[in-house]
Amino acid sequence: MEEDGWHVSGLTVGQVAKRMNIAPSAVRWYDDHGLLPSERTAGNQRRFFADVLCRVAMIRASQRVGLSIEEIREGKASRPRPSLPSRSWRRAGATRRRAD
Repeated sequence: MEEDGWHVSGLTVGQVAKRMNIAPSAVRWYDDHGLLPSERTAGNQRRFFADVLCRVAMIRASQRVGLSIEEIREGKASRPRPSLPSRSWRRAGATRRRAD
């Protein structure tokens, strides 16, 4: 497991929860709802990819501005690769700004 702070591969549910200061159940919930891709070990334990901490930070920030889990999932799915925010993310942000 290579460590550079934010990009650590192979973290467990507990390790992600501790680093992000959230409940382990939240990590499992995000994974179960397709927001945090993971792999399973031979012992059926979840192991997360190196971008998991960035993904959790993005999910939490999105929730703070009022996006639903479905909106977050749709925005994530519309992004082909890391890049500028997609049209659906910009549209969701504009909708939230108008509501305020």
